[in-house]
Amino acid sequence: MLRFSGPTVLPLASLTLDPALQCREAIDPDVVAEYAELIRNGTRFPAVRVVAIAGGDEEDDALVLVDGFHRYEAHSDAGSADILVEMAEGTRRDAMIEAAKANTNHGLRRTTIGKRRAVRLLLRDAECCHLSGRELATMSGTSHTFVNETRSRYGVAVGELLTEKRIGDVEGEPTGEWVTLRAEAPQWHRSEVEHIRIAPTPSALV
Repeated sequence: MLRFSGPTVLPLASLTLDPALQCREAIDPDVVAEYAELIRNGTRFPAVRVVAIAGGDEEDDALVLVDGFHRYEAHSDAGSADILVEMAEGTRRDAMIEAAKANTNHGLRRTTIGKRRAVRLLLRDAECCHLSGRELATMSGTSHTFVNETRSRYGVAVGELLTEKRIGDVEGEPTGEWVTLRAEAPQWHRSEVEHIRIAPTPSALV
């Protein structure tokens, strides 16, 4: 279990957002606008949580946001340069596990789709996919029946890794590569990105 220090103030721009770790059904623009207005009026929100991941030979260190995506977007909309943060050192897997259990006992109530996204995140991990339904339920803040139903939905057994392709086949959703590409594309390119999304992954076009 990670030990989070805090809270401390960090530059908003120092945090890294990974769309794959955002387990809510969607970011609600109305909630972001409401929070942003409160921030502009002086309200201090609870700290977001980040995991500090040490980079390798080809990667830089990163402060990866795992809990507080609405608060992050609200601070950005409000023009805030800084944000209150609780931080722990960990690995990419640690960040994934923390993201899966985010919002289980605070913030906006999670939807069924949001809960499913949290379970999916764990099932896509080579180690977590071997865990029992009860273990995954504890990690994702759901129930073992919900985990088992999610496994059945995607046709994966205990120990079988859930792939992005399987998710796309079942849900008709874009893979993580497309989500990242769209997030990184300039605004005037986003309609084109949506229009050409016909291959399973961007690399399949090469």
